[in-house]
Amino acid sequence: MSARMRVAATAMVLMVWAGCDKKQPEGQPPAKPSSGESAGKAPAAPPGSVLIGEFGSLTGSEATFGQSTHNGIMLALKEVNGAGGITNKGKTLAVKVYDDQGRPQEAGTAVTRLITDDKVTAVLGEVASSLSIAGGRVAQQYHVPMITPSSTNPQVTQIGDMIFRVCFLDDFQGWVEAKFARDELKAKKAALLYDQAQAYSKGLKDFFKKSFTEMGGTIATEQAFSGGDQDFSAQLTTIRDANVDVILVPGYYTDVGNIILQARKLGIKAPFLGGDGWRQEVQAGVQRRSRRPGGAGLRLDAAPRRRAQARRLPRRRRHRQGHRRDQGLPRRHRRVLHRRQPQREEVGRHRRLQGLEPALRDHHPAALDLA
Repeated sequence: MSARMRVAATAMVLMVWAGCDKKQPEGQPPAKPSSGESAGKAPAAPPGSVLIGEFGSLTGSEATFGQSTHNGIMLALKEVNGAGGITNKGKTLAVKVYDDQGRPQEAGTAVTRLITDDKVTAVLGEVASSLSIAGGRVAQQYHVPMITPSSTNPQVTQIGDMIFRVCFLDDFQGWVEAKFARDELKAKKAALLYDQAQAYSKGLKDFFKKSFTEMGGTIATEQAFSGGDQDFSAQLTTIRDANVDVILVPGYYTDVGNIILQARKLGIKAPFLGGDGWRQEVQAGVQRRSRRPGGAGLRLDAAPRRRAQARRLPRRRRHRQGHRRDQGLPRRHRRVLHRRQPQREEVGRHRRLQGLEPALRDHHPAALDLA
């Protein structure tokens, strides 16, 4: 579970604590939920509780994002209520959840239903920027505060004064990636391969391009794809012929692994850079299947905080998450892997971060992945 997910939940709790009131436009009838919308996983607010809404991709291609966010929210809810709830109001917190299936239309419908039918005090979501934009427009219309835990596209909070985030922006993330490419990888030519249907991917691509060229680099080629594509040979062949030093893929984990594997089969040896849409599980899978030695990527994050929060997860969940990395390994090797992995990761992280500037090394939310 990401540390930012719990930070988002805490921020939402503070907003509710402050007593934010929603105002529903007059004459606006409640919208009917779409047929594909899932029922909430959490019960409606019991008497004496403050109801908060959550919408996320609990199913669909980006389900890992929605599930991780939901786990963080439920953990924060348990901790707040376990400590007495909102003590100055004498109330506990409850969450109503809807699954948007990773679709913008469903996201807008889910937020509408949370506000008009369930009468929530605040809304938490989404992870993907395109979905947060769809839901944010509804929340702004009804003057209900909405907080996204990890939508980094600047357009999300530009919707209005009721939309908030608890993460960095793509202009910062793109600058970090460009600086790493220029200073650490000594890259002069870069290729961009982005998801043309995602605001997150297009925005991060543009900010990287701006920063990379300002730092003296050149963009040799820009190639687009659509999330869910299986064949990237045409785009990757063009990138290979451009003979670039680094390739930026500002996409989601569902596509990144397939792209990198196809690139290696085509003989592309340039390193890949990605943003916070990448997942460590996918990177580890690419490493095992391509038999590449060493670490699968570089991440700048708050490792001690993440470990502390992992200890608060139920033991069964920790066990399941910890064993994702050894899928496919012989049983006799798994115990050795789990005994040595934490120490190896810490040593590797320490060595990789030594050469970075303090501003980059200490800024915990910035995630930069190198495969």
